[in-house]
Amino acid sequence: MRSRYSLRKTRRAYSLLEVVVASTAALVLMAASTVLFSGAGRAHLAAELRGQAGQRAALAMLSLSQDLREAGDVLLPQTYQVRIYFPALSGGVYDRFHTDYTAYIEYVRADGAGTANAEGAFLWKKDQTGAGRIVCRDLDSFTAAKLTTRDVRISLGVRKVSGTQQAMATLNQRVTLMRNPPL
Repeated sequence: MRSRYSLRKTRRAYSLLEVVVASTAALVLMAASTVLFSGAGRAHLAAELRGQAGQRAALAMLSLSQDLREAGDVLLPQTYQVRIYFPALSGGVYDRFHTDYTAYIEYVRADGAGTANAEGAFLWKKDQTGAGRIVCRDLDSFTAAKLTTRDVRISLGVRKVSGTQQAMATLNQRVTLMRNPPL
């Protein structure tokens, strides 16, 4: 049989100091997990923004480079403007030795309405009538330079922003005009 003293000792409650220490430890663990999950959320958002920026830049570069490869001639009225002339059609096929200068496609850095602007946040693809569509949004940079009569260097950058997070993707490509007659 147990004594009264041993029964009292086994039923003893936690002291105030033990409760405070346990509560503090729990709060520290909760704060650490909150910081960890918050950091993981920011990292996920940054990765998502990088992916979106990269995808937009790649799709714009793909569209532009495909048109450049088919070009008969390229004119660069401004560093942020690329005018592409295609070979003339003769009997339903391209005549690569003759370029049709009456019809063209133009890629231009512009504002949302399509007005050419060196600081615009959009890349527009237009035809000679001025009708066009947005190829890329959130444009940060766009330049074109003619390296030779057959080669054009294109550089474009896309910036995605969400709150305080931002991501940038920049692509550079040298494109050779395949339809242009050899020198």
